[in-house]
Amino acid sequence: MRIIFLMKIRVDGGYINYNPSTDNGEYCYYIQDHIGNNRVILSETRGVIQYADYYPYGIPFSEIPMEEDNFLHAGKELEKMHGLYWYDNGKRWYDPILCRFTTMDPLCEKYYDKNPYSYCADNPMRYGDVNGDSISVTQEYRGKLNSTLSSVFGDYSIGFSYSDTGMLTFSGSTKGMTKDQKTVLKGLNKVMNESVVTNIVYGENAEIMDTAGNTITLDASKGGGAVAVLASENSTLKQNTILINPSINTQATVYAVTPAYYVTPIIPDNGPRFIKETISQGVNDVTFHEIGHVIYQGKAQNNVINYHNRVRRILNLAPRPYDETHNRNVKRGVY
Repeated sequence: MRIIFLMKIRVDGGYINYNPSTDNGEYCYYIQDHIGNNRVILSETRGVIQYADYYPYGIPFSEIPMEEDNFLHAGKELEKMHGLYWYDNGKRWYDPILCRFTTMDPLCEKYYDKNPYSYCADNPMRYGDVNGDSISVTQEYRGKLNSTLSSVFGDYSIGFSYSDTGMLTFSGSTKGMTKDQKTVLKGLNKVMNESVVTNIVYGENAEIMDTAGNTITLDASKGGGAVAVLASENSTLKQNTILINPSINTQATVYAVTPAYYVTPIIPDNGPRFIKETISQGVNDVTFHEIGHVIYQGKAQNNVINYHNRVRRILNLAPRPYDETHNRNVKRGVY
C-alpha cells in the first residue's frame, strides 16, 4: 500500500513542514524586506534554514543552499522544473534573466509609454508588479496610508485591502459608521473606482513621467506639504499623483475669504476680502484634502474644503475655512 503524506501546508507569512518520522509539524516563517522579498526563512526549531539576497530584477544569490523553499523574489514562486527558471506572478510568467514578462500586459493601454513586457516599469527599486497586470507603489507607502485610514475609519478600516494589482479596495460593512465616515468613504470609493489611476506617494519630492517620456519633479513644499497633480488638468499626464510629506508642518497659514470676497465691485467700503488664519493640520487630514481635489476636479473648490472638514470633524480638528484657492468661485484645484 502506498502512503502519501502532505509535507507542507502554506499559511500566511510562511508554512508548516510535516515530518512523518516524528509525526510533528514545524512552523517556518518568512522574513521579508520592504518590497516583499523573502529574505530569510526562520524555523521554530532549527533557526535560519534559508537566506537569500537578490539582484534588482529577482535573481537570488546566497551562500546558504536554497533548497528549502522556492517562494522568493516579491514572494513569488520560482519554477525551476526542467530548467525553466521563471517566476509565477499569478497572471503572467516572469523571466528574471531577461527582465521581462513572457506575455503582454493585459492593461498595457493604461501605460502607453511602457513596454508591455517590462517588469516594474523597468524600475524594480521603486515599483512592484504584483500580479504582472498593473504597477503599484512599493509597500513602504501602504503602512502610512493604512494608518491614515485607521485614524478616520477606526475599526472599519479592516475592510480596506489591496487587490491583486495593488489597488486599494473596500469590501467591509458600513453599518454603524457615522454620517461623516460614510460620506468620506463615498468620496474615496469614487476615486477607487475611477478609470484614471491615482497614485499616493509619501516624501518631500517625487518624480513622475509624462506621456512624452519627460520627467517631472513634484515638490510637496509648493503646496504647504502636499500636492495633487491631476491628469484632467495636465494634458501630458495619464494618471493622478498625490504627494504628501510625512513630516508636514502641524501649523499652516491660510487666507480665509470673507463675505466681502464675493461682493462686486471690489471697493474698500466692502471691507477686507481675506483674513489671515492659522490652522492645525497633520498627515491624516491633509491626505483626504488632496483626495478631495481628485473627487472634485473641475468643480467648485469649496467642495474640497467641505469634504476635508468632514475628516477634520472625525479627527476632532477645528474646521478649515474657505480660502483664496478653495472657494465656490474657483474650479481648478490648487493643492
